[in-house]
Amino acid sequence: MNKGQTILEVLSPRGNVEAPPDARPASPRLPGLAGKRIAVINNGKVGAGSLLPFLLDALERRAPGIELRVWDVPLALPLETRTPLLHDIARNSDAAIALLAD
Repeated sequence: MNKGQTILEVLSPRGNVEAPPDARPASPRLPGLAGKRIAVINNGKVGAGSLLPFLLDALERRAPGIELRVWDVPLALPLETRTPLLHDIARNSDAAIALLAD
């Protein structure tokens, strides 16, 4: 590259990307939420804290008897700590909602 020259890579806004070979499809939707154990995963971003109380309230009103548990899984958590935590969440939940709010 010449000094002072800028090269831009233009990406497709369509979001068409190849899935990695070890990717799994999304799980099917639950038939209902009543009586289900739902994990709400908070990644620690600023907006997630603002969204959380509204999400919990809406879910409890929509599905009485729902069991909600908030799990804090910060993005900065080392992989060797995060992986067992995510496995624990999967074992103890029927479904999960990840808060990715910025």
